[in-house]
Parts: sequence; structure tokens; C-alpha cells
Amino acid sequence: MRGFFSFATVLSAALLIATVILWVRSYWRYSEVGQPFSLSSDSWSVASWSGEIRLRHYPNPQSKWGPEYESRRWGIYVYAGNDIRGAGSGFYCHEWRIAYWFVAVFLLLLPATFAAHRIFRRAEIGRCACCGYDLRATPDQCPECGTKIFHA
Repeated sequence: MRGFFSFATVLSAALLIATVILWVRSYWRYSEVGQPFSLSSDSWSVASWSGEIRLRHYPNPQSKWGPEYESRRWGIYVYAGNDIRGAGSGFYCHEWRIAYWFVAVFLLLLPATFAAHRIFRRAEIGRCACCGYDLRATPDQCPECGTKIFHA
């Protein structure tokens, strides 16, 4: 279990770094991948632009349109309706936008938890919080790195 937690933490940290790079890049360059729009079948696309990840779905144009819907909460935006807002001639689409900062905070949770757990665990088992040296012989100062230990 400990190995899985360490692997998940490293993976989360790597994804966090990639997210921050894409976040910064999204302000200078528009990027999109997905199926091209088709009048005969569903199409999907994922785009990165202006600090957001945008997932857009165009259902089959022959399918029945649903009501128009829009919602914004906590860095997540959801829209369903005409892709050209205010015009009656566009195609029906579903669009989800997730702010990069929301993804970054989510990915930061696991590495931060791992780091905090490691620091507090060292302190409670009698080790130096900085270097992990065993403090049973010298409980007031770490002989390895010189950190002074404060007892509550």
C-alpha cells in the first residue's frame, strides 16, 4: 500500500507540472484535438485556451435538442445550447470548461498530504523533521543538521 501511495504521489506531482506548463501555454496558444465536426454523427473535441480546458460535444444534428443550460461554480463551467450564442442558426452543443487552477489544486492535494504526513510522522516517532535523524540520544538538538527541537 505504501508503494502505491508513493507512486500515486509521484504521478500526481508529474501531472501537476504538466498542468502548470499547459496552463501557462494556454494564454499564448490555442490547442485543440478531437473528431472533426460532422453532420451525420457525434463529434468531440478537447481544447486548451485562456486558462481553461474545454471539452465540447456536438451530438448528432438529427437528435432532439434539449433546453439551453448554463452554470458556473468553483472553476467549472457547463453549457448546453446553441454553439453560436444569441443566434438561432448554430448547432446544438454541450460544453464543459474546467479552469487549470482547479485541476492544479486537485493535483496538489496528494503531494501536499504526503509531505505533511512525512514531516509530522518524523516528529512523532522521535526523528528530526529536517533530515530524519534519530533524536533519542539528543532530544534537544539534531546532531546531524543542527536543527533545534522545540517541545510543546
